Amino acid sequence: MTRRVQMINKNRNLRGATIAAVATTMLGGASMATAAVPGFYMAGTIGQSSTDVGGEEQAFMDELVVATWESFGFNVLDGESDLDKSDIGFELAVGYQASPYFAVEAAYIDLGKAKYEAEGIVDNGGGPMDASSDLTSDAKGPALSLLGMLPVSDRFSLDARVGAMLGKSKVKFTASLQGESASESDSESGTTIFFGVGFTWLINERVGIRVGYTKFSDVRSALGDEFDVDRIAAGLKVSF
Repeated sequence: MTRRVQMINKNRNLRGATIAAVATTMLGGASMATAAVPGFYMAGTIGQSSTDVGGEEQAFMDELVVATWESFGFNVLDGESDLDKSDIGFELAVGYQASPYFAVEAAYIDLGKAKYEAEGIVDNGGGPMDASSDLTSDAKGPALSLLGMLPVSDRFSLDARVGAMLGKSKVKFTASLQGESASESDSESGTTIFFGVGFTWLINERVGIRVGYTKFSDVRSALGDEFDVDRIAAGLKVSF
């Protein structure tokens, strides 16, 4: 009788160990299914870029517009201006994740445009006429960055990045008088350093949602000045 009880207990312990092993394997498989693994990936984001220009730059542009009209023999009788320093841009990237903690990325980044608009009334001796002046400035180009990641769970990780963008800035100036317009443009290239922070949440083993903030320092303008751009973006990351 005692021997039979011992065999029953032994079988129970064996079944319990087997069930525990199977459960552990299943849970481990689920973790591996979502955890980041080495390999190539693609990512795309859309976000809002904001340029650090304000009242001082707007006042400078007002003076420049008035001087431009006066150089053509017009007196500026009245006017107003507006400065829109935010726009929507995008990023397309290809990367290689060497480990759960490190990746390298090559990307093409479009930071969108900043736009200055002025409207007013001018007179060259022939009577008042409606006039307007627009100036747009954009920045875009290829970029290379290094990423450090901190996995918080199987699905969620934090990241920080630093990189450089070989950006091309284009400025376009358009002047209009009584419905007739003329424009002129110029461009400038330069290297911009950027850094950022963000997070990735994995929907499954291949697809994740990426959200981040990036600061681009001293972006060169075709006007000869430099400015910073802050970008907040969200998109998808697809691993292969």
